[in-house]
Parts: sequence; structure tokens; C-alpha cells
Amino acid sequence: MTSAEAQLDGIYTQIERGDANANIGFGFVGAAMQLAQKGRHREKLLRQALDAAMVGFRSAPDLPDDRKMFRVLELCLREMLAGRKPTVEILYRCGLGRLATAAKQADPMAIVLSRMTSFRRLDAAA
Repeated sequence: MTSAEAQLDGIYTQIERGDANANIGFGFVGAAMQLAQKGRHREKLLRQALDAAMVGFRSAPDLPDDRKMFRVLELCLREMLAGRKPTVEILYRCGLGRLATAAKQADPMAIVLSRMTSFRRLDAAA
């Protein structure tokens, strides 16, 4: 297990206990996705990211679209675990079609994770 995976395991414990806010949930999903792309412990990381997305969906949102974004992440992760590639249709199904039309890419996970990071930076600066 790498040090990054060990850190994620510690954060996942916080998520399981309900001690994590939306920022931690989004950060966990993003980090788990990056590590899963490297192929090491892919299914475990995707399942943990799915759990984090579901917990984030149920928690109180920090920003107006948080629940919708967590739902997009959940549906994308379910597709990936089933061996399918998520499509931008998921954004439309979750009420975030405006993100799909404004995006220059077709990966709904990347769209949501990039938007989530931008929104949080702007919110922190305000």
C-alpha cells in the first residue's frame, strides 16, 4: 500500500463515521479516482469513492449543487464498476445539463470534479 492509499484509508474512516464534510467527500472521490486510474486496487478505490459519494449526497450541502454533483459522481462510479463508460447524459439526469453544454469534454466525472474545485475556491475567497 502506498502512502497515498494509506492516507485515503484514514480519510475513508472519517467518511464512514460521518465526520467528513462535502469538501472532504469531493476531495476523497477525486483522489480515489486518480489512484484508481493507475490500476492499483482499482475496484476497492472505486467502491470507497462510491460510498463517499453516497454519504456526501445524504449530508447537508455546503453549496446549492452539492447534492446533484454527488449524485453525478455516484452514477458515474456505478457505471465504472459495471464496466461501462459514464456519459454526459448523467449530468442531464441529475439536473446539471448546463455543465454538459458548457464543457469542452465528454467525461461527466471530470466535468463535475473540475467545477467542484472551482466553486469551492471561489466560495473560500468570498
